[in-house]
Amino acid sequence: MPERVNFYIDQGTTFNTEVEIFRDEEELNVDDFNFFSSIRKLYSSSSSVDFFISKDANTNNIQLSLDKEITAELIPGKYLYDVLMVDTSNGYSVKILEGLIFVVETMTRTANT
Repeated sequence: MPERVNFYIDQGTTFNTEVEIFRDEEELNVDDFNFFSSIRKLYSSSSSVDFFISKDANTNNIQLSLDKEITAELIPGKYLYDVLMVDTSNGYSVKILEGLIFVVETMTRTANT
């Protein structure tokens, strides 16, 4: 069963979060897996935004990221997301993380926003 975690993302800012990867309380080698994640307004939405996912083999963690240019395009409100982990040796796929994303308007403006 996937872990359920909700995120708050400030519109127009860079978002990063780190996720520890375990199976049955044992660390996994993230290099043995590919990771995929999409954000959608509704499950049935045809348009989506994908997290940039980087792997850290030293810590066996992955990092989910969105650039500020991408978050600036998100309309404030509630979204759904999940993260799939695919074993590179056999193609076995499992959902490891899911939840809601709340995009919040940012009041402060800079010269770059």
